[in-house]
Amino acid sequence: MIENKNIYNIYLDESSIDNPKNHFMVIGWIFMQRNLRDEIKNKIKDLRKKHDFYPELKWTKLNKKNIPFAKDIIDLFFSYSKDDLQFHCIVVDKTLVAYDVYHSEDKELAFYKFIYQLLQNKFKNDGIYYLFLDYKQNSDKNRLKELEKFLSIIAEKKYHNTEIKHIQSYCSKEVQLIQLADFFTWAVWYIKNWLWVSEAKKEIVNYIAEKLNKQNLDFKSKREEKKFNIFQINL
Repeated sequence: MIENKNIYNIYLDESSIDNPKNHFMVIGWIFMQRNLRDEIKNKIKDLRKKHDFYPELKWTKLNKKNIPFAKDIIDLFFSYSKDDLQFHCIVVDKTLVAYDVYHSEDKELAFYKFIYQLLQNKFKNDGIYYLFLDYKQNSDKNRLKELEKFLSIIAEKKYHNTEIKHIQSYCSKEVQLIQLADFFTWAVWYIKNWLWVSEAKKEIVNYIAEKLNKQNLDFKSKREEKKFNIFQINL
């Protein structure tokens, strides 16, 4: 029987925030029951040993050689129930972002506002949350503190007995589950920007879509979809 049902870990990553060549950026996160953390980390380690694969799990490094490892990682994710392990993301058309009107011409500020929008509707009553973000060199060193402040405010006002216990950025090389967030986030980014330049990446995108009983990953999820949710924000 699973204990601590109301304690959660969130691992967050992003893709293509600063690249002007791509219209869409994606911000995604892995959401999981905190007491499953060590179990899932150990299973990932076992898969690394099985495939003799020890570098960082990174979408940009995906090639034909490590497709079997990538598919096993995907199978691992889908082996858990939607209540225990989830992936959510928002897709943003960067050409429609009014940086001058809403974000004081500050792309970094806009990025953290999108994170806030991603998370603030996903909390639950009686929840304790630990947030792990991929490290980002911010021009404003107070960004994480501000994010924590506003998330704590919404948690207190909108939810019952809900608390942001921890929020900090980490190097993705050190955190297996940030790497998993990176992997799925970039898979969605890849299809949204239609970059069919790699057969290996195409195969993995299609493999994820098959797991979801979809033709591809270019879709918008319904609000109630928990396991793998793709939300395209309207600007």
